[in-house]
Amino acid sequence: METEQIRTAAEAHGRAVVNGDIEHIKADLVDELHPHIPAVAGAVPQPLQSATVLSVDVFEGYAETVTAYASPDRSVEFKSRWEDRGAGRPQIVESAPA
Repeated sequence: METEQIRTAAEAHGRAVVNGDIEHIKADLVDELHPHIPAVAGAVPQPLQSATVLSVDVFEGYAETVTAYASPDRSVEFKSRWEDRGAGRPQIVESAPA
C-alpha cells in the first residue's frame, strides 16, 4: 500500500459518505462491517457538508486514516484502518470516532 493510493481511496470514501452513495460505502468496507453502517451513520453530523482527509499513515500491511466529517455547526473525526484482504484494493476493516 502506498500513501497516495490510500489517500485517494479515503477521499473517494469521504465523498461517497457526503453524497449518500451507499453502494460505494459498502464496497469500501469489508463485509463484516456492513451491519454497523447505521450506527456509524448516526455518529456523523447532519446535514453532512464535507469530508476532509486529515492524515494518512502507511504501515506494514495496513494503513490508518483520519477523516473529519462536518456539518455547518459540528465536526467529528473518524479513524479508519485499511487493509487489502483480497478484494483487489484496500478496504476499511475498522472505523470509529477518533
